[in-house]
Amino acid sequence: MNSRFASSILTVLSLSVAACDSSAVLLGERESESWNYPIHLGDPISKVHSLLGIPSRTTEVLEEYPRSGVSVWFTPEGRVAKLNFQGQAGALYAPDNQWQPTGRIVLLGLSPRATEIDFRQALGTPEQTTMERSSAFRETHHSWRRNGYAVDGWFLATERTLGDIQFAKGTLLWFEVSPTL
Repeated sequence: MNSRFASSILTVLSLSVAACDSSAVLLGERESESWNYPIHLGDPISKVHSLLGIPSRTTEVLEEYPRSGVSVWFTPEGRVAKLNFQGQAGALYAPDNQWQPTGRIVLLGLSPRATEIDFRQALGTPEQTTMERSSAFRETHHSWRRNGYAVDGWFLATERTLGDIQFAKGTLLWFEVSPTL
């Protein structure tokens, strides 16, 4: 009887461990599913260059890739520390049309073509919101923390125009992704 009881305990324990292992795998899969961009935080500068080519502008810690719609910030060791993605309304600050927002999904189903409503649906209520710029060019800055990422998005708080192009309130200027601290 004791050996039978011990066998039952071992079976229950092994099933529990298997369940814990599978839930850990599922958690890891969910986390990896949240990031869809080919460059990851922590990647070496060589990977960035192999995927994006030669930057149009370089500093000690920043490289800009206007045709890809991304700026990459690096650690002193040459690893990706932060990614900045140009949004549709970013053209207001780069009217030469040099910057082209990518249509690629970056994380949690969001791309640089997403709106403020899309960000709120994917990320929930922002942890922090501030209004920026002058009253004529109001912009909303929202900050979120999700799945190990700090996400900061800047959106138009009023309708704006650039020549014949009209940008609605809530259009994305740009968003940044970095690791949470």
